[in-house]
Amino acid sequence: EISCVTGVQTCALPISGVPDLTSDLLTSIAQIPNLPQTFLAILENLSYKSSGSLKPVDVANSDLVPHLIEILRDDYTSLVGDHLGVSQRSSKLRLLNAACSLLLPDIKSKEIASLLALLCQLLQEAAGSERRLKGEEQLSVLQLLTTFVNRCASAIGDRLGEILGFLSVLSGLHRSSEGLSLIPTNLPHLHFSQASQDRSKKDSSCSGTSGSEFSDQEIVGNGDLRRKRDEVLIEKEALNAITVIVKKCQKKEVVSFWFIFLPDRSFCPLKGGVSEVLSHHVKKLRMVAINIMIEFLQHSNQFLALAQHQDKDSSYTSLSTALALSLLNLH
Repeated sequence: EISCVTGVQTCALPISGVPDLTSDLLTSIAQIPNLPQTFLAILENLSYKSSGSLKPVDVANSDLVPHLIEILRDDYTSLVGDHLGVSQRSSKLRLLNAACSLLLPDIKSKEIASLLALLCQLLQEAAGSERRLKGEEQLSVLQLLTTFVNRCASAIGDRLGEILGFLSVLSGLHRSSEGLSLIPTNLPHLHFSQASQDRSKKDSSCSGTSGSEFSDQEIVGNGDLRRKRDEVLIEKEALNAITVIVKKCQKKEVVSFWFIFLPDRSFCPLKGGVSEVLSHHVKKLRMVAINIMIEFLQHSNQFLALAQHQDKDSSYTSLSTALALSLLNLH
């Protein structure tokens, strides 16, 4: 993490969790230069109230969320990749996450739509072939997405496929066992195309590291080891977001993307999916994958009942046959 005022590097990526809307957080955001005066007045007013008892109604009446969404949209329209800019944007994302954890789902529908549009924009920046968002920002975006899905999953609607496509990239599910790296295209239909060779090599940089090398405590060592640790933290947070989607979103919508969760070669554009993470070398990722599979299987009984395997040669693989083979492979 980097101080939003001095730009001095202080620690690695922050751990998962929803930040509290404290006076310290509000004050640190207010020190960021070039903020609109109206927004600074909102921060000052809320900072004064938070010294006593800051209530959700105070945050809602302040219009903090719509102002912050607009500021972040402008920030990512003219993206600056220096360390100071990354830290400042990450701080704003944490503030938005803290506010949303207090207010969602009880905010205006227009604000929910604007927040969802911002999340999809940031996920696209994080998961695109250029990966324009740095690790700290990616983690903050994923934590904000988790809060959003937890509180108002029904608002996702037809953008579920788009979000799952981005999460598939950020969690590493787009990398096949043959080393092919894919990126989402033609969203929201979750189609994928092959990424460049250099991108594939970069994505596979974490494959040679043992699970014992990663913990929630700060690792003191060379930059390469810390970078790999940060990659695992981001993959874990992306998988956590998928877990929340499986729990909170409508089951008939989730099972439309069953091939992400069950091993299938004929339907899955990912060439693998969550089931492959069950054998990941990092224990914490394996545990998250197990939770995803448990949630998916427990809430998909009617869909799974379609499974029917027939031993006969055919150029066409029916859904029931593919599903039966997937369950067999999972078992």
